[in-house]
Amino acid sequence: MPEYLTGRFSWYWLYYFSNDGILRVRILSGRRWIGLLGLGLFIALLFSLLIVLLTTVYRRIPFTLGYLLILAAVILALGTPSIYRSFRIRRLSKLTLDQVGKNWSCVKIPWSDVKSVKLRRRLMMIETDNRTYQAWMNDTDEEVSAFIRPFVSDRMTD
Repeated sequence: MPEYLTGRFSWYWLYYFSNDGILRVRILSGRRWIGLLGLGLFIALLFSLLIVLLTTVYRRIPFTLGYLLILAAVILALGTPSIYRSFRIRRLSKLTLDQVGKNWSCVKIPWSDVKSVKLRRRLMMIETDNRTYQAWMNDTDEEVSAFIRPFVSDRMTD
């Protein structure tokens, strides 16, 4: 039996399911996503202007290569939030659960606060007094159910 299970919801949240409860950690906020996308597009614009200058004025780069470089810069700029997200997840995966729990964006949900858990095709719906959480699980339904059932027992529905 693993020490904890992980799940994700959209681009923004990473969930850790452990013996103590559920940790919900923000990976990426909407503002940061827009900021990273804007920064990536700004850098791609500057790079594109340089390529256009080297292609048309100084004729140092062939047209085809210049356009391919501009296309690559735009694709990389659009992928900037995704690259940041993967680095953040990799950094979080190296931490222990205690260290993850000290993160300022972490929300701790003890098992006693969970009213019901529904698991269907790797989508877990967790209902508490305050709200409902969703997580896409990385493991199969059988593995998740075997891990979660001792903590929620009769509150787990199908």
